[in-house]
Amino acid sequence: MDHPDADSILAFYVDSESASTIKQALRELDQFLATTEDDAAIEKALYHSFYMSYLPTGDGWPSQRAWLEHVREQVQMLLAKKEEPE
Repeated sequence: MDHPDADSILAFYVDSESASTIKQALRELDQFLATTEDDAAIEKALYHSFYMSYLPTGDGWPSQRAWLEHVREQVQMLLAKKEEPE
């Protein structure tokens, strides 16, 4: 792994992408969470549609949804910091 933990990957993403790209990704994540009913459906979609095999429960997250909500919150926080005037 090129990064020490998952949150540092999120920080790298926010640093590397434009604000408009990040905002679009957040909108898509919000839509995904709003339209995906339960954790089994989230896991299936992540594996079959996005080819992601990460299991956040192995890292202590109670569910896929909880992990994705954390991702959303972290990215929103990092984006807000990125957009702050210096």
